[in-house]
Amino acid sequence: MRTAPTDYVTRINRAIDSIVRDLAQPLSLRGVSEASGFSPFHFHRVFKALVGETPNQFVMRLRLERALHLMSHAPKWSLTDVALHCGFASSSDFSRSFKQHFGQAPRRFDLDAFRDTRRADFDRLLGAQYVPPQVQMLDNNANPDGFEARVRDLPARTVAYVRVFDPYREGAAEAAFRHLLAWAEQRGLADRQWLGYM
Repeated sequence: MRTAPTDYVTRINRAIDSIVRDLAQPLSLRGVSEASGFSPFHFHRVFKALVGETPNQFVMRLRLERALHLMSHAPKWSLTDVALHCGFASSSDFSRSFKQHFGQAPRRFDLDAFRDTRRADFDRLLGAQYVPPQVQMLDNNANPDGFEARVRDLPARTVAYVRVFDPYREGAAEAAFRHLLAWAEQRGLADRQWLGYM
């Protein structure tokens, strides 16, 4: 399998950044393709080849994932508020897309059952790849490592990054890190701060 030209990856990443930044706004193929510098037709083909989804499928999936997050973390929001905040034209448009993707209308969707299923899938994946050791569930308040989370405001900065689309595929995250490390070493930047974002 041939590797995509680095320039193509960079340009598609610019388009993805513009999509994520404006996810709640109406998006057009022409507008998003401009961020990549490709014609709409060529952009569509390159995006599908690199990302594995059409731009429309990618946008729809991100909007639905954001909606699911809001339904879980902003329970006081109405479904209409969620729909409009995530870029859907109306609550009926949102409901139809949600049901098509998740198999149930948003009003009937069981968030707790969905979380449990995803957690079970995640545990099964980890168990299949990393035996031993097994992932063990801890009590809610357990913190055996003494980990302490801190929220900090950081100054604006420019970062170089690699986006990993399938982070749970064995070796995917490590390959991305090695790629970025090689890039940083060539430029004498490998001793700078490293950030991980999930």
